This record gives sequence, structure tokens and C-alpha cells, in this order.
Amino acid sequence: MESPGEHNALVAANDADRFPIVHGKAGGSRIYPGGSTVIGMMLYTFGEEEMRHVYHYYLSHHMYSNVETNDLYQAFQDTLGLSPDWFFEEWLYRGGVPQYDVSYKAFQNETQISVSQTHYIDALTGYFKMPIVFEVHYSDGSVDSKREWIEKQAHLISIPNSGKSVAYVLFDPGDEVVKKVNFKKSFSELKAQALGAPRCLTAMMQLLR
Repeated sequence: MESPGEHNALVAANDADRFPIVHGKAGGSRIYPGGSTVIGMMLYTFGEEEMRHVYHYYLSHHMYSNVETNDLYQAFQDTLGLSPDWFFEEWLYRGGVPQYDVSYKAFQNETQISVSQTHYIDALTGYFKMPIVFEVHYSDGSVDSKREWIEKQAHLISIPNSGKSVAYVLFDPGDEVVKKVNFKKSFSELKAQALGAPRCLTAMMQLLR
């Protein structure tokens, strides 16, 4: 996970304008934190072991030479046999960051989490496709977790809860994805989260964006 400061810097840069990272007017306030966060999200999305192969290939084949974004893209194809068009498109060649509106309802046997992408959509910024981790924390201290691909405007994620009492729910608890989040919580949920979340500071930082 990158530092919260890098995430916040990239979000702030996109509040000012939505230039893509690969743009002549992107500026240092976007290029440096943006480059770092994109690399971190590659590790999270595609896997650390897989990305080690990609980076090793990329560095060994371009040692002491000038490179461009397409060289990293080619390294994906040559080492993993995949074309990460969608990732490069949304994080490098297009602008903006996702904004997610999140809410949940706890039923007798499952917890349903609703996620909507609510940022402005136009030719520059589309809906983002990213894997997101959801955690349901219970009053007895146990946790259920699920990783789900979020790519449409609206998603409904169901997590069985065996009838247990839900204390609070976390959205992307590791803060792996650059984003804005609107997730309203009651005082009792925030208190339980502050006292019980393994990465309490990370979870609370999301509430400040």
C-alpha cells in the first residue's frame, strides 16, 4: 500500500483538473504521486509475484536507455501473456479518480453492500474497473471478507453472515485503490471501527477524503 499522502495528493490534483498522468500538462503534483500509486495498484491488482517478473523484465531490457509507457505495457505481454489495456487506459491515459457511494443492510443470513460510482462521466473519465475488498466485522470479533470486481455504475455484493450481529463494514480496508468514498456510518459503527479495525488509521483516512 502506498502512503495516504500520495493518495491524497493525487485526489487533490484531480480536484483541480483531470489531466491524465500521461499528459504534457499533468504536472509534478500528479506525475510523482500518480506514478507511485499506479505501481502500487498494479501490485495489488495483478499480484506481487507476477509484477516482480514484469518489473525485472522491464528493467533488464531497458537498462540505461530511454523508455516510454508502452515499454511497460509490452513487458506485461512478454512476461505474463496478458494485455492490461483497461488498467493503462483508466489510470494513465484517462483522467479523474473514482468516487464510490457505499451503504449496506444486514439481514438475517447475509449482509448486502451497495456500491455506486458517482463521479462525473464523460469522454475523459469513465467508470473504473478495480478489485475491491469488502470486510464485514461482527460484534463477536469475527470477520468475513470478500474481494469483488467493481466496474459498473452500480453493484450489490452479498456476504453470508450466519445471523451474526454486524458491528461495522469496511470498503477497501487496505486503501489499495485511489478514490473518494462516501460511506455514512453511525456513531456506534465509527466507535466499533476505531476500537476494533486492524488498520484503524487507514480506514479513518478514507472518511477524510
